[in-house]
Amino acid sequence: MVKLVNDYMAERGCDSPIADPTPRLAAPARFTDEERTAFCGVEGLRLPGRDRESRYERPLVTGGTAAPVRTCDRDVLFGHPRLRLMTVEDPRLAVLYQGLSYDGGRRVTAAGDGEGQVRGRGFLREDMGLFQASCQTGDVTFLIRAANGGRAADIRGLLPRYVALEADRIGCGPLRLSLPKA
Repeated sequence: MVKLVNDYMAERGCDSPIADPTPRLAAPARFTDEERTAFCGVEGLRLPGRDRESRYERPLVTGGTAAPVRTCDRDVLFGHPRLRLMTVEDPRLAVLYQGLSYDGGRRVTAAGDGEGQVRGRGFLREDMGLFQASCQTGDVTFLIRAANGGRAADIRGLLPRYVALEADRIGCGPLRLSLPKA
C-alpha cells in the first residue's frame, strides 16, 4: 500500500516518499492441514479436552516466521471465524491493542511479576483473552477471540500455553501467565 501511495505522490510531483514500515507483506491466508501436536501450527499447542480437535475445521493461517502479524482462524463461515488466535509482533501494530490490554474482563498477569517487574498485562473474558507483553523488540500482543461466549473454556485453556509458546518462538520468553480464578 505504501508503494502505491508513493507512486501516486511521485506522479503528482511529490519528491518525499513515505517510508515503508515493512519490507514485505505476509503471504495470503491459506487453509492448512493440521498435526495433532500443533494446533493452529503452533507446535506443542493443543485444544483443551480429549478428541475435541475434530469439531474445528482446517485452520486458515496467515503469516510465516517473518510476518508482522500471524493469525489462525478456525471454523470460518462466510469469512467470519468462530475462533481466532493472533500474535502481533510488530510494535507499531501492537500499540493498536494497548487500550484493550487495560480493560475488560478479569486481569491476567505474567507469573512472577510484582511491583518491581511487570512484563505485560491483559484480560480474560468469555469471548476473548488478550495479553500484551513488553519484549526486547517492543510490545507484542497475543490474542484469542471467539465469535461468542460459547468458547470461554477453550480461550481459558489455550491462552496461557499459546502465549508461552509464541513468546518463546519470537524470543520474548519465558513468559508464563497467571489467570484469574474461574
